[in-house]
Amino acid sequence: MKRDGWLVRLYESVYSRHRLAIFLRALGIFSTAVVILLYAYAFGVLLFFGEFVSALRLGIFVGVPLFIVCTLRRIVDSPRPYEVYDTHALAFLKAFGTSGRSFPSLHIFFAFMIGILWMIYSVPLGLVGIFFGLCIALERILLGRHFPKDVLSGAVIGIMSGLVGVLIW
Repeated sequence: MKRDGWLVRLYESVYSRHRLAIFLRALGIFSTAVVILLYAYAFGVLLFFGEFVSALRLGIFVGVPLFIVCTLRRIVDSPRPYEVYDTHALAFLKAFGTSGRSFPSLHIFFAFMIGILWMIYSVPLGLVGIFFGLCIALERILLGRHFPKDVLSGAVIGIMSGLVGVLIW
């Protein structure tokens, strides 16, 4: 287990400020909920207006890349920061967090993909998705749940998947 590096200093700095850590966790939970609601809202609106083919299309555009990313995470099975670094700040996550499957970040992938897909109908709502995706990214890195590479790769794959969806739509 490693004990050095700028990430360890960052984690120790964040977790030594309990209110900051609590705020970041709350921000991550809230941001994730907003992104899920954006997806549910899009799906619900399509169903409400009888756009069943478009709702199916949205489900496929989200489901297929989601399946691919989940499969990639199982194959790569990259460790999480709290598995790599031996620091007191991450001890709670090590005890209660999941192991492996850190690369790429599923939360970030989903947020950026939904943000890009929303751009078809509403640029402001698409930007809301991207903004909250950035909030989730900040939380995931600062609290030691993902490495920066996990978050960056999740964002890139999410953006690319969203753009493919937009082009096909």
